[in-house]
Amino acid sequence: MEPIRHTLMAQIPTLWMYREDLDHLLLLFDRAGAKVTISDKQYRYDSLDDMKSNMGERIADLDIQAEHPAVHFLLNQPSVVKGSPSTTIVYYNELRTEEISDEADNLFYRVRDFLVSHKAPRFRISYLIPAIIATVGCIISVVLDNQAFNNRQVPLGFVVCMLASVGFFVAAGTVGNRLVLETRSNSPSFLRQNKNGIIMLIIGACIGGVATIAGQWLTRLLFK
Repeated sequence: MEPIRHTLMAQIPTLWMYREDLDHLLLLFDRAGAKVTISDKQYRYDSLDDMKSNMGERIADLDIQAEHPAVHFLLNQPSVVKGSPSTTIVYYNELRTEEISDEADNLFYRVRDFLVSHKAPRFRISYLIPAIIATVGCIISVVLDNQAFNNRQVPLGFVVCMLASVGFFVAAGTVGNRLVLETRSNSPSFLRQNKNGIIMLIIGACIGGVATIAGQWLTRLLFK
């Protein structure tokens, strides 16, 4: 009597990986002697450099198919979830073996452990910090403009800070796959990526603060 073996399959958590991580991932397949094919939903590529030159730095879809041993990794696979009142589509990452052998199982576990070690953070700190700052701005606005709130008036500065706070908190909790064909050191920082938005937020907050102070000054001047 002997146990019946089956192919292996695992759903991989949301990933954050840069070029050096992706190179290491492919190196795991290479060390196992596997022949690897890299593709997405539209094209097949000779290498990650080929993929980068044709599709840019960000990877939306990735399919790594290895043969001998046969191990398959798929990024952002759609799955239809039927429910009430509507049907939704969710995306997941999957790793599976497509042959039953010790070599395939060993490669599967090595790749799985490596991918899990690069799972995305639960919250994006780069968005969480501005969200907290904007929330503090709301509190300060309430303290400084207490009279306006008592008169059922909402200061512009409070509105700007509240919208920024909600937007940044939503962005902080929205964590998807982030695979970049550029090294971590050369990837644009949060400030570079969102420079225009941050500048507009600062300008809006300044305008709101000036408008609030001017309104208070005019009110005191007219009803003194």
